[in-house]
Amino acid sequence: MKNYNLIFALLLTALSFIQIRGQNIKYAMFNCSSEQLTNYLNSSKEYSIGKNYYSAKNTKFTIQFYNTTGIYANYKIRNYTYFTNIVSIINSYALFKFKYCSDYNSPIIYRHDTSNGNIIRYNYDELVIQIQYPSSVNSFLDSNFEFTPVFVCTSKVSYAYHTNIKCEGLQNCESQIAKSNIKEAKKYGYKICGICTSN
Repeated sequence: MKNYNLIFALLLTALSFIQIRGQNIKYAMFNCSSEQLTNYLNSSKEYSIGKNYYSAKNTKFTIQFYNTTGIYANYKIRNYTYFTNIVSIINSYALFKFKYCSDYNSPIIYRHDTSNGNIIRYNYDELVIQIQYPSSVNSFLDSNFEFTPVFVCTSKVSYAYHTNIKCEGLQNCESQIAKSNIKEAKKYGYKICGICTSN
């Protein structure tokens, strides 16, 4: 049985590699530094350079860099199937952290962390994958993470805080739903919701 599991794992890895090679976007592009990515794109013949962006010559996606509030790269994908293939690669290699949504009208944002310290965010309503690179500005923003808005059910039996207002766990709340932040919720003994942290 162990041999079958090993063969299956190797087959999946090989298929992922073929899929990555055929897509032009490789997971390594999400896990490298912004400098390494810039150098790769400048030296590659597959991308054309514009003002603050790189475009794949096959027109499947564009990459835009932002340096205003930290260092970000947005991958704008032009095809939903291509987008979901890339998301499946992210799910295979990056560490899933939590789902985030603070408004019923907003899409749910999925957050992953790479082994290189990059943060990957995306949602299924927009075909954009955002990479946040480590920087002094982003470190300052991350240090205030405990003030991120969260939601709690005010029921006496409630024990979790939720990063996602649309969380199934909040659908069962028979009391009011209160908006708080992570620091305050922890102070009152709430723990992060298991549904919000499961992909």
